[in-house]
Amino acid sequence: MLGMVLQERIMNDAFGLFVNVSLHDGDPGRNGASEIAGVGRQAARFHRGDGARGSRQNAEEVRFTNMPDITVTHFGLWGASGEFLWGGAFEPKMKYGAGDAAWLPVGSISVSLG
Repeated sequence: MLGMVLQERIMNDAFGLFVNVSLHDGDPGRNGASEIAGVGRQAARFHRGDGARGSRQNAEEVRFTNMPDITVTHFGLWGASGEFLWGGAFEPKMKYGAGDAAWLPVGSISVSLG
């Protein structure tokens, strides 16, 4: 599973239920750099979890269509207002051919407070 630690403020303010997920061909850093052009961000619904602390996972499959010929190395999470929240690395990296579809299965993105 993909794991990351977010500050409690982000969890409470921005991670109630929905975020947008992006795919990247390099480390997104602190501002969402290296986002793959033409793929677009996809909405992701998360389970609420137990109170302010704890973990949340994507409750639905996140699907990207018409991928370019590319290796995806990272993902990004974005708030409803377009603010970059966090990024993480895929292990292993994912290779796609032109026109392929990419998807992240239910529960594959896990967000927790440490």
